[in-house]
Amino acid sequence: MTRTAAAALAAGGLVACAPPVSEPTVMPSERWCYRTLAEPDCHAVPLAEAEARRVGWFDAATVE
Repeated sequence: MTRTAAAALAAGGLVACAPPVSEPTVMPSERWCYRTLAEPDCHAVPLAEAEARRVGWFDAATVE
């Protein structure tokens, strides 16, 4: 080991390590779905004026 490498190690040259990787947080996310002429239209909150067209709701997982 050279003198400069030894000095860098002694001075804390290996301190700059990568931060630990955290796991993504999975949170439940409800969606209310309504019948349309094409595909069902889903929303994060229920639509009061579209209750007659509601075809159901589902729990999806969102990742943050």
